[in-house]
Amino acid sequence: MAKKLRGLKGSIPSGILHIRSCPMPKSLGGKPELRIGRMSLPSSQTINLRHSELAAMSGQGSTWSAWLRVLLCWPGVSLSSLCMLAPSQAIILNSRIRCSPGWLKGSVRVPSIGEIFGLSPLRMLLLVSSLGTIVGFFSATHYARRRLASLLPTSGWGALCLVFALTHSLIFGSNSFTIWEDKILTFFLATFGSVALLNSQRLDTAKRALGTYHSIVFLLLVRLSSISRLCREEQMPFCESTFYSSASSSVSAPRTLVILFIMALGLPSIISTYYRHTNSYSGPAPVYIGFGFRLGLLLSALYWTLDSADNGNWIPDLPEGVLKPLKTTVGQIVIAMGLLAGNLAYAYSSICIDVRLEDPLANPSTTATPDDDGGGVTPPPQSSKPIVRLLGTSNLHGSRYFMLLISWSLALILLQKPMGGASMGLLLWQILSLLELLHTLSLSDSAVGPVILGILGNSHFFSTGHQATLSAIQWESAFIPFSTIIYPWSPMLVIANSIGPQLLTALAVPLVVLWKAPPTGTETLGKTAKAVTTHILYHSMITLSAVACAGHLRRHLMLYRIFSPRFMLGGVVLLAVDAVVLLAAMWGTRVSFLSVGELFGC
Repeated sequence: MAKKLRGLKGSIPSGILHIRSCPMPKSLGGKPELRIGRMSLPSSQTINLRHSELAAMSGQGSTWSAWLRVLLCWPGVSLSSLCMLAPSQAIILNSRIRCSPGWLKGSVRVPSIGEIFGLSPLRMLLLVSSLGTIVGFFSATHYARRRLASLLPTSGWGALCLVFALTHSLIFGSNSFTIWEDKILTFFLATFGSVALLNSQRLDTAKRALGTYHSIVFLLLVRLSSISRLCREEQMPFCESTFYSSASSSVSAPRTLVILFIMALGLPSIISTYYRHTNSYSGPAPVYIGFGFRLGLLLSALYWTLDSADNGNWIPDLPEGVLKPLKTTVGQIVIAMGLLAGNLAYAYSSICIDVRLEDPLANPSTTATPDDDGGGVTPPPQSSKPIVRLLGTSNLHGSRYFMLLISWSLALILLQKPMGGASMGLLLWQILSLLELLHTLSLSDSAVGPVILGILGNSHFFSTGHQATLSAIQWESAFIPFSTIIYPWSPMLVIANSIGPQLLTALAVPLVVLWKAPPTGTETLGKTAKAVTTHILYHSMITLSAVACAGHLRRHLMLYRIFSPRFMLGGVVLLAVDAVVLLAAMWGTRVSFLSVGELFGC
């Protein structure tokens, strides 16, 4: 047998004949076996040239079919992987084509790259695919470096926002920092106000005075809002609750009712001063703010007065059950004014603008223009046609959109307890002060506004008498407009009571760009979408960190008292903020743009 094989060895091309000896299975007698190519022949059989050619052709065909199956079964390979795979595949195909005439002419077969390195076709494909994916990723990163660079802060304000967001997300890795989250957020807001105050000194005289004033107002409001607090058990004895009448009570102090009436009289006047600064207190604004908002705040204060009188039995001779239906009716009226009538009035009302007709002959100095030589004032040409003046065009979008914020705040103030309602009023004032500060410092296109609004919402969550615990949920808010539980409105009322500050600040995010924006700006809508995305990204970052820390500390002793309630709160806040921003805020922005577009015919 060996002599016959040695005789055939010279007539079979190199690379086709592979002879090796292996043991024969016991079922066949245990005799040695010779393998030629992919054929196994017992030593007792003879081998001819035809058999060797068939074996060689079978090997070539099976190799090609294997490659074909791999290529057909890998449709998910990336384009970069295929580009890397093409040269090696071409070498293999070229080597096979050159081998075909070798069966007749005896040419030498050219080995492939995989055979040179001792790799099988499957491993070669996996190697080349991996290398192609890596090269494709780095090439894509190289071309997208400019887009990725925009994620990094390019100014001091951007770096400050990044520090606030990162620090807030890292505190959930410690139970002590999580417990004192309210104090940390107050420190963040005070830091922002101090930096804004210092930065205002670099502006010119008029802007310096305006920036200094609003920075001081913002710092004072941060301090006032931090007075209202409800301490959790883990903060004792280093915290004193001021939200209720005493640390062991769940009833509001009577003095907080006086605060509600003072807020009802003073807050609309404060808002009107911001409107008058831009000549926007005209059109529907006096009725909307001066009458409707003030009336709603008075009714809200009346509701909590009736509630305190009913719970405290202030009138002993009054029969039981008389005040309950009365206060429920008042609550329904306030919520209907804020969410129903307020939204309808916002959708169909005109913009806050005043049109005046002036006679140029009666007051020529108002229409005089400076001379080109700068030597005096040249009077305008005498004309009998009246001049039309539009007052309030400097803040068309902002004054229009803020009315939606007023409507929602009216309902959210009612759903809070008296001290929480006062905190919500301070939040509305803080938002106005922040908007003026951002405009003065030219930060409308920065990430400062959306991030600070997110911090404001989380800070006022604690000043409205809430904590990241299940025991701090104010379940009685479900019975403010109803005497019984009514689904789905009762759960929605509890959610609005719990995360009302976050909802109000999320609704105010478009104002970062719209406040004092040019009426016909082409980039206003794109900047608004950018601000909304930044605000959602901030809440997503906080929620992700809370979930990750709770998962990492799943064996911690305080998991169900500190970490789990915090990530549950983060999840609810993120879902609610996304819904408000994507539905209410975008709808309000659209209404504002349509109203301004009707005026300018665009």
